[in-house]
Amino acid sequence: MSEKVIRVAAALEATADQTRQVMRVQLRDAHGGVHTIEIPAGVLGALLVALHSQASRLGPNRFGQPMTLTSGNAFATADGRVGLELVMENAVRLPVLFPREAIETLREALDELERFAGTPPQAPSRH
Repeated sequence: MSEKVIRVAAALEATADQTRQVMRVQLRDAHGGVHTIEIPAGVLGALLVALHSQASRLGPNRFGQPMTLTSGNAFATADGRVGLELVMENAVRLPVLFPREAIETLREALDELERFAGTPPQAPSRH
């Protein structure tokens, strides 16, 4: 059995194929080539545990792979919690709940993003 080593530059997409019971993961290498691996459902748990356990040995990586936000929608749960569903460029949906006391922290982080982007922060509209 031969081994093929690919140095991954970016994770592009992960999709579940329910019919075949595999997770298809697309990766881009440093030269722009796209590679797809298929991981059978029965292997996913062990792979996730191994990746998680070994990742801590690499040292701190504050940001990981940045993802670009393409949209976001506010939502409320039946029990009154509020959140944002962030949709990333690779179609990953990330629902995040915000306790009421964390909303001001989020607002401050958004103001800081505006400062980083070179536009003056604007007071949040309160309706």
